[in-house]
Amino acid sequence: VIIVFLWPVTIDYQYASANNWPRIIVLALITTAIGHTLFVNSFKNFTITAVSIMSSMSPIYGIIFGMLFLSEIPSTSTFFGGALILTTVVIESFQSAKKR
Repeated sequence: VIIVFLWPVTIDYQYASANNWPRIIVLALITTAIGHTLFVNSFKNFTITAVSIMSSMSPIYGIIFGMLFLSEIPSTSTFFGGALILTTVVIESFQSAKKR
């Protein structure tokens, strides 16, 4: 449904060429479908607080896959934000492991 509504907008968009559609679809599937499944299954092993902090990793995956598949180079502030997110996730993982 979303593709049908957004199709007129993406016709003139520079990344919507025929060569990039498979890459865009793979990027969407990996970062959305698999990410959401892992998010829901993680409730079995972690607290809600830990899961919510670790779920902030999905933008980092999107950035990484964007770099790999679409050759997009993020800005310095994006790298800084990613480093903050990764630091928070690592700290929360260690604290969650200590509570067990």
